[in-house]
Amino acid sequence: MKILYIFFHKYGDMPYHTREWVEAAAELGHEIEIVTSIDPVFLAKIGWDGKFKVVQTERPSSSGISYVSRLLKAHRTIKKHVREMKPDIIYERFSLISPSSVFAVRKSGIPYAVEINGILDEELKLSENSRLKLFIIGLVESYVYKNAGSVIAVTAKIRDWIESRYHVGMEKIKIVPNGVNESRFHPYDMLESRKKFKVPENAFIVGYLGSLFEWQDIDILMDTAGRIKSSIPEVHFMIGGGQEPIWSRMKKRISDEGLGDLFTAPGQIPWDDAAQFISCFNVAASTLKFEDPTYEVSPLKLASYMACERPVIGTNYPGVDKLLIANSSGIVYEKGDRDSFVDKVKLLYGMKEEERAGMGKRGRAFIERNLTWKKIVGDTIGFINDRSIK
Repeated sequence: MKILYIFFHKYGDMPYHTREWVEAAAELGHEIEIVTSIDPVFLAKIGWDGKFKVVQTERPSSSGISYVSRLLKAHRTIKKHVREMKPDIIYERFSLISPSSVFAVRKSGIPYAVEINGILDEELKLSENSRLKLFIIGLVESYVYKNAGSVIAVTAKIRDWIESRYHVGMEKIKIVPNGVNESRFHPYDMLESRKKFKVPENAFIVGYLGSLFEWQDIDILMDTAGRIKSSIPEVHFMIGGGQEPIWSRMKKRISDEGLGDLFTAPGQIPWDDAAQFISCFNVAASTLKFEDPTYEVSPLKLASYMACERPVIGTNYPGVDKLLIANSSGIVYEKGDRDSFVDKVKLLYGMKEEERAGMGKRGRAFIERNLTWKKIVGDTIGFINDRSIK
């Protein structure tokens, strides 16, 4: 099948989830073309030259006239590309530019699917946004979700939110969790991995690899480092991720508080090195914070940790706790509770190495059965096709 993948965002780079989706679809034998706003310099580093046709556009803006102008430009680009490519499916990760795609394809008869990875209301509560901006975002979401042929939600919570807020029929929403490329993410030798990243070879390492946003609660590692050190003298912390301004703020705090000997934070980790970075960990941390305690998540990092056979300590949000507890592949702590986090790290430290290894192996086995990207993408494309036939 011919699939047009659309990705408009203000990021300079492309999220790994998006890259893995595209590559999995290609491995399944589909012809992929991409319209995207990501930085050409970053795109050159991905290694897609000659593999996919990529049409690059301006990064979107959410301010006034500039926003309207880019909507119109994106609409013309997409309409032209649809006419030339004649795709069988159009798949887009939701952004504020998504109305351009909907309007461009609404009379074409081509199945259009939009993917939603989070509830913007919850994420935007953690940053400064005007009521007018939130109102406009609501209008954009309503238009896109109601006019899409298929809506792909990564959790049941997101599906329910779309249905209740925008009155979108459940029959056109499919829950598709984030997955992992099990060929890319697998355990490496721990000692060799630690040598590569220049971390203490005999340390008990609590590690994090992922994006650095407010809702990731990276501060919990620094807040608890001293207390954990008093109980686990050989503890060391690794943080992989380079998003600003949080990365600079984190590095400054580590320096100001004299935590440099306890932390290794090299910044953004190349995707091809991610599994080896994770393989340094004794325990992998999936830290999150949202105002809604029932907020359900499907973090990419969690699947990546499990594929690398690391026992996980995760926040007790639906999605995280279900996955870890159901498969005995990790333990959960109370959201935002520093005491709970310290206690659970100490609990994992006190386990025998075979117990922690067993958690990791159970996590890997679950991924191989249920959450590989090829399985997820195949199921998603099947759903979109079924929707177009009905």
